[in-house]
Amino acid sequence: MASANRRPEPLEFRRAIICALPREFDAVEALFDKHYNNFPTNKHRGDPNFYRTGRIGTDYIVLTCLAEIGKGTAASAASTLRISFPNIDFALVVGICGGVPFPTTNTELILGDVIISHQVVKFDFGRQYPDRFEQKGSIFDTLDRSHKDIRCLLSGLQTRREQEQFQEMHTRYLQILEEANPIWRYPGVDRDQLFAPSCQHVHPRASKPDNDCDRVGCPREELITRQRLTLQGRPKHLIHIGPIASGDTVMESATHRHILAREKGIVGFEMEGAGVCNSISCLIIKGACDYADSHKNKIWQDYAAASGAACAKALLEYISEFKIEYGAYIYSHTLQGHTGGMSANIISRSTTDSYDPNQYIQSAEESLRRLEGSIPSAVMRRVLIPAASDLIERSRSEIRNLRGTRTACSKTRETMFGTIVFETQITKHQIILDDEEKSRTKRKTTFIFHPARWLLWLGVRYGLKTMATNHNSTWRYTIQPVRAVPDDSLIFSFCERGNVDAVRELFTRRQASVYDVDTEGWTPLHVSV
Repeated sequence: MASANRRPEPLEFRRAIICALPREFDAVEALFDKHYNNFPTNKHRGDPNFYRTGRIGTDYIVLTCLAEIGKGTAASAASTLRISFPNIDFALVVGICGGVPFPTTNTELILGDVIISHQVVKFDFGRQYPDRFEQKGSIFDTLDRSHKDIRCLLSGLQTRREQEQFQEMHTRYLQILEEANPIWRYPGVDRDQLFAPSCQHVHPRASKPDNDCDRVGCPREELITRQRLTLQGRPKHLIHIGPIASGDTVMESATHRHILAREKGIVGFEMEGAGVCNSISCLIIKGACDYADSHKNKIWQDYAAASGAACAKALLEYISEFKIEYGAYIYSHTLQGHTGGMSANIISRSTTDSYDPNQYIQSAEESLRRLEGSIPSAVMRRVLIPAASDLIERSRSEIRNLRGTRTACSKTRETMFGTIVFETQITKHQIILDDEEKSRTKRKTTFIFHPARWLLWLGVRYGLKTMATNHNSTWRYTIQPVRAVPDDSLIFSFCERGNVDAVRELFTRRQASVYDVDTEGWTPLHVSV
């Protein structure tokens, strides 16, 4: 967990944000929860990048701005980034791009919408013939296979419920930027103009073209009406997930934009992502500032940069939440075939988000009742349920006293059949919205049953974990098996010493797993951190 007062060391930074333009850089930096020094003494002599460092949520962030736009500069910056911050393993390429106005038949993209992409295509890479350009190559991933959790997150964001929650977070951070500086304010529905593909921009006779369509007289009868812009009030911005085209060529042709969108499923066009992903695993997050046609202008660039930055912050926080709330749910299905289907996942709605200790205790008891119904062994039921109930009862006073910003209590109970770990944690987040301070509380209760050593010798390899989490007024209950191992297992020893090769060998031979749990509820990842 990141400390708000401690200045982190360079080795502690795991996340980077790369921007091509100062206006993109400024929007991201404005959303830092905490700002740190620029590490002038720690920056390596061979690293020419310009950095700002800070914190977003629990993540330490390295923010850099490119010397100039383009794939080559982006590739160089991403490569040298790890000279000064060697533990960076994931980057966000954040900024602005040209958007495809109709990514699918039933989908409209308007200016200010955000594109999230983990796939790119180099649209200006190919062969130029006398009569045509033949694009070469196909879509390739910007995330390596080690980031399966982020891939699963992106899949989840395409479901209706998760997408609504994520877009709510994006709107909240975008509103903060709009209130902080007038340059990030919404330009207005009347400035969002999409012309028919056959309509070319009317340039004046002056040597420098004027890209303001109203001023030069682009024919308004060629404007295309969009349903999202005809509704009353300001439209809500959407998050579009799909492939993005990346190249050193600025796309200003509606005809070619349409061809690539149809053939490759392209959602947007930008100029840095293909360079970054050659050096580091990344996601591309870009706010749409134009429609990649001849009517391209700069009216929407600052607002689109703010929208992209707001989405990047929301995503970083969502990744953190995802690892806590969804990781157990995903793994419960991977083990289902080996444990007799011993898993359950139930979602219910609570009536209030305010902290009620009695309600919280009742939720823990409810989670325990659900756990009881999923245990196939009568012996384990007779041992686990009474002991956990006793822990809940004895912990009522501790739970009622959980009033801090971030408080946790943990209890263990030794039984003949194993150890029961009971943990409860309350995290209170305070935000300022519309000049009013609001708070949101997240509460989590976890039970872990770890079989006794003699049961492990008899071949009982799995314990049980149940978790009840309340966040944004929603209760989520998960029940899953865990792989129980002795406290002195080699995996914990290797992780504690930082022996990466030995840990990798155990995983390769399937003699250990990241989901191994000892009698105190610790996993190899906890120990290594």
